Amino acid sequence: MLGNLLSVELPDGNLIEYVIDASHRRIGKKVGPPGATVLVRKWLYKDSLNPIYEEAWDATSSTWVQTRFVYASRGNVPDFLIRDGVTYRVISDHLGSPRLIIDTASGIVAQALEYDEWGNILSDTYVGTVPLHPFTFAGGLYDADTKLIRFGARDYDPEAGRWTAKDPIKFDGDGPNLYGYTSNDPINFIDQLGLFGETECDVYNDLCRAKPGVDSYYCILAPAVCRAAPDNQETGVDTLNKGSNISNCVRQCLQESAVNRELCEADGNSPQDNFQDHVSCFQGCIANPENPYNPNGPALPDGQNFIPGLYSFNLGQSN
Repeated sequence: MLGNLLSVELPDGNLIEYVIDASHRRIGKKVGPPGATVLVRKWLYKDSLNPIYEEAWDATSSTWVQTRFVYASRGNVPDFLIRDGVTYRVISDHLGSPRLIIDTASGIVAQALEYDEWGNILSDTYVGTVPLHPFTFAGGLYDADTKLIRFGARDYDPEAGRWTAKDPIKFDGDGPNLYGYTSNDPINFIDQLGLFGETECDVYNDLCRAKPGVDSYYCILAPAVCRAAPDNQETGVDTLNKGSNISNCVRQCLQESAVNRELCEADGNSPQDNFQDHVSCFQGCIANPENPYNPNGPALPDGQNFIPGLYSFNLGQSN
């Protein structure tokens, strides 16, 4: 895949080699002299983007240090990490950048992080031999040897404020600059997939920018799920005269969900669960080909909801 960084030559003569799986995820890191690199990091993922487990080689003790990541409220960064029987709470900012790592038992701050507007690390209080976690600015995966940040399809260089590779979606991405990061607005936008751009899913960009603080619905979950929708699976019916595939169905459903969310919030109400909107759209479009989408959300064959209580999918009623 265009954008996959496979190796890096370091100033000291050593070589970094990255292990990439069939889904283009970085699952391993090797370091050492050319031709004799050894594995020092290993990752397992819960989906296409988010690691749930890491093993890091500790040269001091000659052991593998194991860390688990628990996701809850955020789409691009875990809420907890567990290492050596200790559970840590991850406190992140509006972009998903970890700011504080706190021992849940003692309340001691194990790590405090500060970044500039482009994601360069200004301060890091952790002094252990093995980093507590790989997460950094905007929830990306940090490589301390290269100081690059991995976001989905590409690596981002915070010192330059640019990607290291061209946009895989070319000029459908961030305008004419194939290396530009989030239209030069890293304070208000993130690009978890490395595919930020002007596509039919970018109805969420203006919503993301307009909110007084970026949340995972408009800036992460909605565009990510929209872009991930399968493109060539026929539903058997014309979806709002915009094509007859599941991809268009899901995208239209999510866009309607965003509009309903705005109406809900304008009435002073709060939708119950952001993530479940997307689950409902997928389930409604894939499981119900006779009526995959309607303005009030996916209708189900048995007249019930996939997930009860959702504001825009409760038998056509909003909130």
